[in-house]
Amino acid sequence: MSHITPAERVRLAGLLEETARNCWATLATDPRAARQPQWTPQTGARLLAYLDCLLLWRTRTSLVATEVPEEIVVRHIADSLAVAALVPPGARVADIGSGAGLPGLPLAVACPDAQILLVEPRRKRATFLREAVRAAGATNAAVAEARVEKLAPEEAGGIAVIVSRAFGPLADYLEAVAPLAARGAPGCRIVAMKGPRGPAEAAALAEQHGTPVLLRYDLPGRDERVLLVYEGASEV
Repeated sequence: MSHITPAERVRLAGLLEETARNCWATLATDPRAARQPQWTPQTGARLLAYLDCLLLWRTRTSLVATEVPEEIVVRHIADSLAVAALVPPGARVADIGSGAGLPGLPLAVACPDAQILLVEPRRKRATFLREAVRAAGATNAAVAEARVEKLAPEEAGGIAVIVSRAFGPLADYLEAVAPLAARGAPGCRIVAMKGPRGPAEAAALAEQHGTPVLLRYDLPGRDERVLLVYEGASEV
């Protein structure tokens, strides 16, 4: 049962498409972009199916702070789609601490040729993720109910992009994913999704972890968003 009326679906689909396209217009022109993401009617329909699932499960467990569909579309789903420009065709991507499926599940919809691993150790959230994967028809997404350091070898090997949206302090994230990156595909990228304080957080860790590429983009009604991209992590 949908929590969204037909009229709301049309409006939300338009808002989601417009916001995602604006993000891609900024990020997909960067020299480090790995693809030019494409929007289709199926993209919007599958993401709204995911939104329906998220709204239903929000009444059972804590997934996102807001229950307003417009805010979820912009602040969470469209924000997650920004990373699509950094996903190489056919790549394996690990979303660490996926929680509500952000950014991994929107990425699975936007990058249907990629393989997305949603890493989430909390059982209730992992159960939600399996249902959300089915709802969105994301056959290229799988759920790993484990901490990142406990991933099975077949899950951990060959990852090309490691990403997290709400892991916590950058230092903790980089330390946690370093072994996974070391086993990753050549040129494995570590991406941290941050707000305006992200560059200062990265600068404080530059001596230990190097200086990431900073990719900035804007979302309606939000402070500046920043992707911290650590290139070639598997080779360090």
